Parts: sequence; structure tokens; C-alpha cells
Amino acid sequence: MLSFLERSHRADDDAEGVPLLLKVRVTDLRTGQPAASGTAVRITQCDPDGFCYHRPARLDHPASAARRGHPAGTARIDRAFIDSVHSVDSAGLVDIATTVPGCSPGRWPHIHVEVFSYGSLIQGDRHPATSVRIPLPADVCERAYRRPAYVDSRAPFGELTLGGDAQFGDLHRPLLADVTGGVGTGFVARIAVAA
Repeated sequence: MLSFLERSHRADDDAEGVPLLLKVRVTDLRTGQPAASGTAVRITQCDPDGFCYHRPARLDHPASAARRGHPAGTARIDRAFIDSVHSVDSAGLVDIATTVPGCSPGRWPHIHVEVFSYGSLIQGDRHPATSVRIPLPADVCERAYRRPAYVDSRAPFGELTLGGDAQFGDLHRPLLADVTGGVGTGFVARIAVAA
């Protein structure tokens, strides 16, 4: 059953990617216990083409534009994006169905996770208790990016290393998602966040 907090925005429906089920566990930073039921988890990520709504509009790749019937060189402000908010259960858990994120130039493929304390979003508070970027393992991206939906993510991904991304390069051990599964059946990523 969907919570009243759950919402999902998509500007169009042409961003089919490889299924990814995020299994998020949220714990209370002070006590180590599961977060209160109703704690909100927001994810944002790139679509398979590497476009993310909160990044500045960029010019559409000519091949991508042609596939979608857009004129080459038009700003991609109407592209699909993923931005969803979900509430955890009494065990501090939430499952979020999404897709493997695409790769934008200069950024390692990742999912941005924000946690909001119980009721804070309802009261209009837009400041998360914690915010983390979870990079995906290279082998998961390599396998997913062989699919046609990710054609625009291949070149940017080929130019990157996890250590070369300014967001993750200076971390001794980035918080990599624990991912199982495959392209045919979909991936499952388990992440733990303390807030």
C-alpha cells in the first residue's frame, strides 16, 4: 500500500532502464535503533541517458534527440527524471523500485538519498536529517550500460573512475551499495543510512 508521502515524478515515459530495487534500512544515529515509522526517504538520480532534473539543463545529444523526435541542440529540461519520497516501516525499512541510474559527464553513477525525520516534510521542512550519495559498483554499471536505454551513458562512464569523481575520490572508503542480481532479472541494492 502506498503511503501518503510516496510520490514519483516523471517528465516522460521513454526512460526505460534496467530495474533496480533499493532496499533501504534507516537507523537512528543516536541510538542505533530502527528509524521511527513514517521517517521519509527521498531518492534522486539520473535517468538512463545521464540526465538528472536538479542538474542544469544541457544540450541534448544529437542521437538521443533524434530517437525522441527532439531537434538536436535543444535543452533537455523536459527529460524524464526520478525523484521519489517514501516512508519507512516500523523496522526502519523501505523498498523503492527504480532503475539503474545513467551516467552524466564527470559524475560516477550514484543515487542521492536524503532522510527526513518523521513529519518534517509534512510540516514543510525541506532540510534533511542526513544526505548521502551512494555510488554503484562498476560491474553493475558496465552490465546495465550494454542495454540500448543507456547508449548516452556509455561514453561518460568510460571516462571515469570512482576515485576520479570529486564527490567520492577523497573518501577513504565510499559507501558502495551492496548489489546482487543481473540485467535480465533486475538488480537489488541494499543500503544502510543513519540519520
